[in-house]
Amino acid sequence: MIIKVRQVPDMVIKTETLLRRLSNNHPKRSIIEAELSKRLAGYKGEQSIEYYLNQLPHKDYFIFHDVRLFIEGYYFQVDSLILSPYFALILEIKNISGTLYFEGNYSQLIRTYNNKEQGFPDPILQSERQRFQFMSWLQLNGYPSIPVENLVVVSNPSSIIKSSPEYPTSIERVCHAAKLLTKINEYKNIYTKKLINLHNLNQLKEAIVHNHTVLNINVLEKYKIHEDELVKGVYCPGCKHNLMERVKRTWFCSKCCLYSKDAHIKAVEDYFMLFNGTFTNSQFRKFINLNSRHIASRLLATMNLPTTGSTKGTVYHQPPASK
Repeated sequence: MIIKVRQVPDMVIKTETLLRRLSNNHPKRSIIEAELSKRLAGYKGEQSIEYYLNQLPHKDYFIFHDVRLFIEGYYFQVDSLILSPYFALILEIKNISGTLYFEGNYSQLIRTYNNKEQGFPDPILQSERQRFQFMSWLQLNGYPSIPVENLVVVSNPSSIIKSSPEYPTSIERVCHAAKLLTKINEYKNIYTKKLINLHNLNQLKEAIVHNHTVLNINVLEKYKIHEDELVKGVYCPGCKHNLMERVKRTWFCSKCCLYSKDAHIKAVEDYFMLFNGTFTNSQFRKFINLNSRHIASRLLATMNLPTTGSTKGTVYHQPPASK
């Protein structure tokens, strides 16, 4: 049973928003686009695993995607967590093309692609850290000790997996996505003793969901982009790229001749993604290139955003459901 669904990563949405607000010739655009491409590939790989996980008996397993928990002063995050009364399994999912060589002496992953070698941190060590961290989290929160296993799942079926002779752990801890259900059944046959009852399992399920914390990264700070570098205005929802004009109580696109009464809503969403989740009338007007305080107030009033303060001191807040 899927308890926590996988959603588009917050950083993907923020990066897409940032790129939409940068000019095509911005000096950092190519770097940001490359990083977005990697994030999207990772997300796509994680999504592909769900095809196999959805085949597990729903009554036997609780499945959590993209879980981020706090323990002793820091957060740890896992791609997917599978929980049963008998054992838990942590999945580290990698969508990497080419020949993947797990090298044991230096604990690294070497990818060969198009005759070029590239080194990566060993995902086996990463998943082992997550295993110990989750075990510590269980102990600190007073839950029964259960066996916790860890697997690195290669989501790209065309990738070739190899390992050095001195690294037998890689054979046990790495598999293609197509073998994931087989590995889970192996653990099921190993761990046959029920260690946590249904009541405690449901309590643990609720605790994981309740304690999950979304990673909140300021995308402008990450890429050192100043507010003045952003393209201001309201984009046309029709042709997507042209900026609209305010004409007679509506928005008008001179390129595709589209009229829209609510095109500014997307600009508000962009602002929340790029900044700190609040803005004033003045900040809103600056962001959408609007001079009239009165018109801005009327537009914002139709959105029913949470507010604090009053009159000229009103601060508009991002709705909790969209954070």
